[in-house]
Amino acid sequence: MLKLSVLAGFLVVTGSVHAGYKGTPGAGAVSVYRYTDGTGFVRGTLSDTRASADTTSYLDCIHIAYPGNRYAYCSAYDASLTFGWCWTSDPAILAVIASIEPDTGISFEWNANGMCAYVQATTTSVTAPKQP
Repeated sequence: MLKLSVLAGFLVVTGSVHAGYKGTPGAGAVSVYRYTDGTGFVRGTLSDTRASADTTSYLDCIHIAYPGNRYAYCSAYDASLTFGWCWTSDPAILAVIASIEPDTGISFEWNANGMCAYVQATTTSVTAPKQP
């Protein structure tokens, strides 16, 4: 089983958390995998990103709401500047994104149209605590 190491930020109408990260595909705070069919996968942790000296890479999930509409997107760069992102208006995925906390591990996958196929938020003891 793969261990999750994901970082993320979130915006719930009025605020957001963004974090830089250090990592390479398969290691580090954030990993971005892009496949030839246009799909992809990201994993990382906010706490590992926040504690890293590398401010080039990051991962965030932004949750936006206004009267009559809600949507969200997640995006990430890894240390090699590989970019991945997805967007959604699916209520179940929006609920997961809204649950993201500063020490949450995040994984997300997108389909060939850029829509989130899934988003996972994980709270676990294997991630580093956030640093001041």
